[in-house]
Amino acid sequence: MNLELPALYAGYSVPGSGDLQSSRNRFVLRKREELAMSDADLSADKVRTMLTESLERLRKASAEYFELLEKGLSTSQLPVADQAKQFCGYMQRNVTATFDLGEKLIQAKDMQDAVKIQSQFFQDQMRSLTDHAKSMGESVMKAATGVSTPKS
Repeated sequence: MNLELPALYAGYSVPGSGDLQSSRNRFVLRKREELAMSDADLSADKVRTMLTESLERLRKASAEYFELLEKGLSTSQLPVADQAKQFCGYMQRNVTATFDLGEKLIQAKDMQDAVKIQSQFFQDQMRSLTDHAKSMGESVMKAATGVSTPKS
C-alpha cells in the first residue's frame, strides 16, 4: 500500500492546519531556545565556579610565596633588607588587589559593569603607585642621608 500523497495534494493543506503547524513550530523553537539559554546560563555558572576556584588556589599559592619571601628577608643581613621588605609589602598589596579585581570581574553582570570595575581598579592602582613612589623616595632619601652623614 502506497501511503504517499499524490502530487496533486502535495501542496494542499486543510484549512486551519497551517496555523496549528506554525504554532507547534513556534512552541518547539521557543522550547529549544529556553533549553539553550538554560545551558548557556549553566555553563556561565560553571565557568564562574571554575574561575573562582582557580583564583582561590592562586591566592593561596601567592600567600605562601610571600610568606617564604618575608622569612628570607627577615633573616637577611643585607643593608637593603628593610627597603626590600617594604617593596615586598607593596608587591603583596598589588597582587592582592589584582586577585580582588579578578573576583569582581568574575561576578560582573555585563560588559559595562566589567569596564566600570576595570576603571576603578586602574584609578586605585594609580593612587597606590603614587603613594608607593612617594614612600620609596622618602626611604631612599633617608638611606642616602644616613650614608652621607659623617661619623664622628
